[in-house]
Formats: sequence, structure tokens, C-alpha cells
Amino acid sequence: MPKSPNPQGKGLIPVLNELDKFRFTQAEPKSFEKISSEIFTALFVLESHFKFCPRPKQTYHLYKKGKEYFLSLISDQDWGTSRPYSDYVGECELHEDMAWTINLSENINQEIVKEIELKFKQYQESLLKTEIMDDILPKYVEKASFYQRALIWSLGKSLKGSMKASGYLGQSIGDVLLLEQKNGP
Repeated sequence: MPKSPNPQGKGLIPVLNELDKFRFTQAEPKSFEKISSEIFTALFVLESHFKFCPRPKQTYHLYKKGKEYFLSLISDQDWGTSRPYSDYVGECELHEDMAWTINLSENINQEIVKEIELKFKQYQESLLKTEIMDDILPKYVEKASFYQRALIWSLGKSLKGSMKASGYLGQSIGDVLLLEQKNGP
């Protein structure tokens, strides 16, 4: 039997096969508010630590321990009293368009809510300093893990398609906001 030239499965083909799992379907037009909200939520979730490959249409669980966030496959109820994290933040779901949603826990620590609100306010302020819509798309993050980078890349491709479908690609944020005010999102 001939030896495999790639016995460990490393190289370009496995990487491309893995990235192919993150392809999204047809991009839908979205409002500026929806696009910016999806970017914030996705980047917030993807800043957390996780050691698995998130898949669309799955529910995950976000926790906080110290200053770090952790994404887990295990729910708060399944951990019981052996939970290794101090705070349960809520359920997260990855959608087919690579956007994330978070449903905050009813019992969430209010300090975490304040922290998230502050991060969102800072994010909105940074958006106002951005010149064109294309610049708000998520970019390569060197310190991110492979799966984080793949998901960020996929989200960027999906949202770029939504921007194109909405006619926002290449437009200034000011023009997009005026257009939405005039015509609705």
C-alpha cells in the first residue's frame, strides 16, 4: 500500500474543506442597524474562548469567569453544581448566515449587563467614526483561533453580500443613514 503524502491531514485541502463548512446561503438585504448589531453580537461571542467548531442552527452557552468569556456546548442546567465558570451569560445561536444571537439569562449578573452595554456604546461610537460601510465589516484577527477566524471571515462575506443586496456597499455611513431615514430600512 502506498504511503499517504499527507498522513496527518495537514495542508491546504483540509483547511479549504473546513472553510467550506462555513459557507452561507443567499445574502438578504439588511438595514444598517441590523448589520451593525450582527457584527457587534458576533464579535462579542467570538471573543470568547472555545475549543470546538460551532455549527449553524446549534445552541451554545456563554459563560464568564473573571474577565474572560467562554463558549460551551454544555448548558447551565447540565453543569449543575460542578460548573467551572462563575457566571452564566445566556444561550447563543449561530445562524446559517453566520450571524449570532444571544438570549441573556434571566439570572444574569447585572454587572455583566452593564459591561455589555458599555461595550456596545463604545462600538456604536467607533461606527460613527467610520467613513464607508465596507470598513465596518469584520477583519482578520491575528490572535484569534482557526475557528474564530473562519467564522469572522464567513460573517464578513455574508454581511458584505447583505450590504450589496441593500445597495450599501461603498456608501458612506452618513449616506446610508440618510437613505434609511428617507426610505426606511
